[in-house]
Amino acid sequence: MAGLLWAGFTAKDLEKYKGEGIKPETLLLAHSVAASGFSGTKVLLGNALKTGKLGPMKDALAARWTAAGSNPVLRWAGTKLGSYNPPIRSLSAPGSWFPGQLGNMASRSRRYQPVANVPLSSGFLSDRWGGGWDMLRL
Repeated sequence: MAGLLWAGFTAKDLEKYKGEGIKPETLLLAHSVAASGFSGTKVLLGNALKTGKLGPMKDALAARWTAAGSNPVLRWAGTKLGSYNPPIRSLSAPGSWFPGQLGNMASRSRRYQPVANVPLSSGFLSDRWGGGWDMLRL
């Protein structure tokens, strides 16, 4: 139901809904959008805290909360906020995680490494991995 809420439906709308009119594919798409939207929001927020305008705001808020004479709960929260250091991440296309993991696994193989070290072969090998994964998905 998170997908429907993310798509703009209210709790009252969901109470009125009796399973008519919305196909299962549409529900699945709404859930998928909600999951990817949350993931994207998390990545973008973390990147903004690390490199964007939110970083100085985070530091100023942490400094204010950890100042002498602050409430102990605020001091604890300020310490946690100040030490929060998210990694820089990039958004990836849906369905690209598993093929990348297969490629990483193969790149650690002793048999694969001599082939991968041939100049100009990395693009060809990546295409082969991607093509093989596409054949499995069909």
